[in-house]
Amino acid sequence: MGGDRRARVPNADESTEIPGPGRRPPPSIEGSNAHNVAQLPEEDGEFGWFEARMRDTVHELKTFITGSDSVTDARAERIDDRVRSQTEDIPAQDVIYEQFAHVAAYGGEVPETLWGYQELDRFTDSETDFSVVSFAPLPEMIEEHRQLYGRELRPIVAFRGTVNTPGWLDDTNVHGVGQYQFAANEPEIVRMLEDAAVYGRVDLMGHSLGGALAQMTACRYPSSVGRVATFQSPQISRDDAFALEDYNRENTGQAVESTHYRAAGDVVPRAGEAMTPGDVYRFDHLGWMDPGSAHVSFPLADLNAQREEDQQVMGIHGGGQRVADVQRFDSYSEAEGGSILDADIAEPAREGAGLMVEGGNIILSLSAYDMQTMGAYVTIWNQVQAECEAGTKFDKIEHVIREQTVLSDSQRERMVDNARFFYGNAIDEAVEQLEVMRQSGWDVRRIEHWIATRTLRSPDKDALRDMLRRP
Repeated sequence: MGGDRRARVPNADESTEIPGPGRRPPPSIEGSNAHNVAQLPEEDGEFGWFEARMRDTVHELKTFITGSDSVTDARAERIDDRVRSQTEDIPAQDVIYEQFAHVAAYGGEVPETLWGYQELDRFTDSETDFSVVSFAPLPEMIEEHRQLYGRELRPIVAFRGTVNTPGWLDDTNVHGVGQYQFAANEPEIVRMLEDAAVYGRVDLMGHSLGGALAQMTACRYPSSVGRVATFQSPQISRDDAFALEDYNRENTGQAVESTHYRAAGDVVPRAGEAMTPGDVYRFDHLGWMDPGSAHVSFPLADLNAQREEDQQVMGIHGGGQRVADVQRFDSYSEAEGGSILDADIAEPAREGAGLMVEGGNIILSLSAYDMQTMGAYVTIWNQVQAECEAGTKFDKIEHVIREQTVLSDSQRERMVDNARFFYGNAIDEAVEQLEVMRQSGWDVRRIEHWIATRTLRSPDKDALRDMLRRP
């Protein structure tokens, strides 16, 4: 489908040493260009709280006028103590996940072996500006990781955010943020998810548009997903978010957890309609931060620098802007001012921008990437999936796709290939893989888990289970 794939399979025989928690000193926070000052911890005494807030106001004005954000050691200590108490529930593992979402997903280097991972696969499609990378846990690091970070070492899939023109257009897609990227690359997403799921339930993550793609993947393939962690991510459709909520309600033992991290001042999280159910943390930094800087900031790396030395994670990129306040909200709470309430205003504005771009595609010379074609692809793909689920023969579906003149030649070929992957020869590929697993001596329970996570119709899964029971 025009994408580039690079695979690197972990070698279980290789051992990788990992030192204990980092002992590096926090980076300098002098002169940081961060967001509006949050309230400091209240002082003792009848009027202590008023005096503290007056000092905050004066400091904020000085920061705005001079651009300087120097603080006294005593004041910095008070800020850090408060932030530590507000973020006790944020696991160190999410500091690592921020690095995968912000750095590795964009092609940057991270010390994955230091944290217990090794790159498994990477896929990039320049035509749609889509990119995703997966990492597998190193078996010898599982127990060490649990001791260091208090969490299970799971396989992860990280989605990249917007980089080029097709991605920017998909941000304003009238069908929803990232819908075209997801529809056009769904087979690759499924392949990546299924290959990673061999190592256990997968944690998904992404920054910006990548966070929306991670949420959509969890909503549509929840049985393979353990957690979702997003960073400065837009929201997704209410239908998708509510579908995951229904899944969690019906599968309490296998519910998909979600945590969403935001930086105050960033406007991107206001787009969309709802988030996957879970917690939302909003970080206010000391000083002032413009919306663009807030969107690309590293709130958890900044938090990592302010934590006690024995709680810091080593090898972290970013940090240096002092976090002044952290607020925690439920993903469906309107009190945060960035969820459903904002969706009623921001989402129509985003869709309106998409319609303006769509209407002006000739003037903007967007050629193959124009909004009309992208929107049409999503609509037709949804119809194709419905027809396949209804049992329509694949030959008829292929004929209908090839008659869609609104699509480009490459888009028609892409959609035929995608449909064939899901409903044409997927069962044949699964049968071949099952035989390889049996010959390789895979445990029956492991194969049963693999079958459960395949993207197949229920009768096809039953057929695979019957094959597994045969001698």
